[in-house]
Amino acid sequence: MDAQDYKKAVAYYSLALEQYKNETSYYHRGNALAQLKEYKASIADYSEAIRLNPEDASYWKNRGSSKMAIKDYPGAIEDYNQAIKLRPADGSVYKWRGIVYGMQGDRGRACSDLKEAKKLNADDASKIVKEVGC
Repeated sequence: MDAQDYKKAVAYYSLALEQYKNETSYYHRGNALAQLKEYKASIADYSEAIRLNPEDASYWKNRGSSKMAIKDYPGAIEDYNQAIKLRPADGSVYKWRGIVYGMQGDRGRACSDLKEAKKLNADDASKIVKEVGC
């Protein structure tokens, strides 16, 4: 998909939200906004999805990724922690949290999370573990 498609998706979900406020539309509009690199707006939409349904790990994970993109590393880690509590077998969350720990210079926690991500077969985790030298 290109930027135009994501802009159309934002418009579609905005129209849907005018009719009916629901977590799914906020989540999907947040995804489209994140693809457009409109991270603060995506964080707002993920936050609304979380307010409506705090038990969906995907909402927390994606908000964490948007926070990571704006270098809100503590906020990203908090969101990834919550996603892990809700869905502990999702290796991708460990991978992203490990990357954030690495960006903060916390090699020990980074390697711990990246090894867990590898164990859970997260995409690219083996490669990252090797590159980081864990």
